[in-house]
Amino acid sequence: MGRGKPPAAAIPMSERQYRLLEKENRKRTTLIQYRERIEILLRSSRGESNGQIKREMGLALNTVKCWRKRWHDHYGHLTRFEQGVGPEGVSDGELLKHLLALRKDAPGRGAPNALALPRSNRLWRWPVKSQSGLVFPLLLGRINCWHK
Repeated sequence: MGRGKPPAAAIPMSERQYRLLEKENRKRTTLIQYRERIEILLRSSRGESNGQIKREMGLALNTVKCWRKRWHDHYGHLTRFEQGVGPEGVSDGELLKHLLALRKDAPGRGAPNALALPRSNRLWRWPVKSQSGLVFPLLLGRINCWHK
């Protein structure tokens, strides 16, 4: 009897999608963070488990799960787009553009308002004067303050 959950199933990916992502992953101009994300998707489509991908790539398990989930959430849209409206479908360039839009981070809510944070969680800055006479803020990180 095994421990834990069974390994995640391979994510669905068409041969064309796989080929385009693999080609993009081999480019020298692809950013490292995008390469990692593409590699997660390619390995997941080959049926590798989340734990195996995590260990071999040196990533957090949640990162692997996040990108696998993001692919599952968008896969239906990607396949409909790949088929296109006409009999000719869409070009490789257009499909690649849609595939690469998936690899970007989801938009966040932005930084929380510093005034809305409890005093102990605020980021504190002090002005520092440089040798040239310019004053700039120095971010010191989270400081616990016990002011009443």
